[in-house]
Amino acid sequence: MKATRKGGVLVNIAIWEGEISIHPNDIVLKELDIRGIICYSQKDFADTIEMLKAGKFDTEGLITERIPLTDVVAKGFDELVAHKDRHVKILVNSAG
Repeated sequence: MKATRKGGVLVNIAIWEGEISIHPNDIVLKELDIRGIICYSQKDFADTIEMLKAGKFDTEGLITERIPLTDVVAKGFDELVAHKDRHVKILVNSAG
């Protein structure tokens, strides 16, 4: 919120596992418009892939685990459900 310009729009596209603390004056004094969304369009995915290819994002830390396909349930799905706080993306190698 602090990086959003006065009168700007802040869009939250994340799912939060716990509560966060927001001071209402941070919204009011900057006259922010805050929105929450849960869906992405096909264009969003295509644009994101192009930006990733162009190196516009620092992706350090986004991939938290790499696993073989044979472990997709125990080390993939189960791990994400049990430890949401420590994973962002788990890549699955279909060759293994």
